[in-house]
Amino acid sequence: MNNKFYISVMKKQKICFAISILIIAAGLIFMAVHGGLNVGIDFKGGSMMQIDFGEQIDVKAINQALDEYGIEQHEVKEAEGGTQAVIRTNELSTEERSEVFNFLKEKFNLAEDAYLSGENTSSLMGAEASRKALIAVAVAAVGMLIYITFRFEFYFGLASVIALLHDVLIVISIFAIFNIPININFIAAILAIVGYSINSTIVIFDRFRENLKRMNRTQTLEDVADLSINQTMVRSINTSFTTLIVMVFLFLLGGESIRFFAMALLVGIIAGTYSSVFLASPIYVGLKKLTKKRA
Repeated sequence: MNNKFYISVMKKQKICFAISILIIAAGLIFMAVHGGLNVGIDFKGGSMMQIDFGEQIDVKAINQALDEYGIEQHEVKEAEGGTQAVIRTNELSTEERSEVFNFLKEKFNLAEDAYLSGENTSSLMGAEASRKALIAVAVAAVGMLIYITFRFEFYFGLASVIALLHDVLIVISIFAIFNIPININFIAAILAIVGYSINSTIVIFDRFRENLKRMNRTQTLEDVADLSINQTMVRSINTSFTTLIVMVFLFLLGGESIRFFAMALLVGIIAGTYSSVFLASPIYVGLKKLTKKRA
């Protein structure tokens, strides 16, 4: 293939694998140092207060006020058309919640009856969501393995699932390295990444399968892999780039409530494109060679 932009991915596969291994290893180290991921209120439980501000609320201003008061963790969401705020914090006693309301009342000139409700919440909901998310990822991985095995072959399916799990681990590792808090939105982002990341891999493997049918005696499996990757690389990158543009604006302009959701998708899309182009085919070739050696 006479193309000055031709990239021999197979010759650089050790570097590609090393990059991923380093990021995942760094994530594991930071998780060990921090005692796990920086889980938010959804997973640890805490307190909830609903306050009527009487006008369109400013989520950023409320968060800044809570920071000023000294609340360790807090999330603010709009309710009732945007005039009420649902504030979730680390666990506070009834007296502490009253003190927080009094502080906000003075800060935002609220009415005496603006405090609508307050209670402590359980972490069971977050734990249940995590359990169901793990089951969903596992079922999706098995389903993809079965489908790709039926459509292509087993080793294509196995390589796709390994690349998919790589993407999930990269996202978790980045959040661990930078100690970014995770909440229920993070779980939703992981499930979206699972659905999105497989697309580019399937495109490359579809071309890989077609090229294998036309493979001649002078070509090796590595040659066919490189040819297939280069034939589909521009399409894969362009597709991901257009999605990234949307995610960047969603991260910058989407508001506090979905910022980390957008960040997780940003990292997941980049990781998914990287694994599809630089990891999936080398994994397939490695699995095939390993099988031949055992045979």
